[in-house]
Amino acid sequence: MKKISRLMLLSSLSLTLMLSSGVTAAFAKSDVAPTPAAQSTISNVSNLVDGDITTMNAREQFVKDTLYFYNNKWGNRYNVLVFNSQLGYERSFHGVKESAIVNYGSINYYVWVFESGTFRNKGDGGWINWGFLGNFTRNGSYVQFYNR
Repeated sequence: MKKISRLMLLSSLSLTLMLSSGVTAAFAKSDVAPTPAAQSTISNVSNLVDGDITTMNAREQFVKDTLYFYNNKWGNRYNVLVFNSQLGYERSFHGVKESAIVNYGSINYYVWVFESGTFRNKGDGGWINWGFLGNFTRNGSYVQFYNR
């Protein structure tokens, strides 16, 4: 239990530090429409240079920290999903408690806190593009969420 508490505290602290150092957040209603893609997603790992790998690691940590922040904020009671807005998706959520758009540089991420539903990622996977916590079953890019 102490490890989990420390992890959530560190994750919340990391998100707070990111938000205070230029990463911004804007809250929105649950029916937020996708914004046009500002940048293409890095798809060819063999072409990456050291700076790109560092950026990918930071984006991965940002997605994880955002997940833990919202999960902790809602007391582990609901499912949480963070998703890169530049990618295609289908969703059907029930009991949305909160939705937000958080920014990592020029990349917008949708955040949803909800009771149950489905989500299909039509883009690239990996921690730099999406993450989720809760009660779910996953089949590739399709996730079925259940009440926690």
